[in-house]
Amino acid sequence: DVVAALPASDVIIDHMRWPKKFDGKIEDAIFAKIKPKLSFEPIQQNTMMKYIPTEQDTIMVLATERKVIDHHLAIYERAGLAINSIGVWPVALAHCYAQFFGRRKTDLEAVVLLLDVQQDCTNMVISRHKNPLYACSIPMGVNQIQDEAGAGRLVMELTANRRQFVSLYKNAQIERLIFLSGLAVDPDIYRLIAKQLEIQAQMGDCMAAVEAADPSHVGLERRNGKVSWALAFGLSLS
Repeated sequence: DVVAALPASDVIIDHMRWPKKFDGKIEDAIFAKIKPKLSFEPIQQNTMMKYIPTEQDTIMVLATERKVIDHHLAIYERAGLAINSIGVWPVALAHCYAQFFGRRKTDLEAVVLLLDVQQDCTNMVISRHKNPLYACSIPMGVNQIQDEAGAGRLVMELTANRRQFVSLYKNAQIERLIFLSGLAVDPDIYRLIAKQLEIQAQMGDCMAAVEAADPSHVGLERRNGKVSWALAFGLSLS
């Protein structure tokens, strides 16, 4: 049995104020707002949509085309996997942080910036403990940020999203940055990003936080440090 998640590139994320007035279902009002931003034919019957109430009268909306869901379900079926559920990556990353790196009492109310740096993208989540407030996926990863100039371009994208977050959540201050991709990325890259963002940062190595008497028995390969386990652990905890 597996808990699956669509690739971040297949999911459209938007943040909006809770609709004040609407006739009929709330889903119809939310779809009307997100419709112009859809990259596929904007028909409600062809759209799979989930909304998550956050804070300060704001909601996070995640949408994808139904045929994308069907495509992935077909892959799982042919691989002989039984799907327990399909999760969403912002929630999974927030749960990963809360379980492994947000255990202090002061962490319950702290707003943190989570980054999962992949080979060709960087998934960003701003959360208050296990509750995501803001998320986006930036199409720049390890392959594009090998030097200070590359890191600078990523920081520009991250800064733009931080500004949008601040516009949505008044007086919400990001207290620290956690790199959830752990040892999958050269620590020097983390240092470049943290320095340019001017924010207190730490590396979140999920593998170091997991206790297993025989890791190979449960499929964990500790020697392969180039794999980010944050999303996988987060999905299993969500």
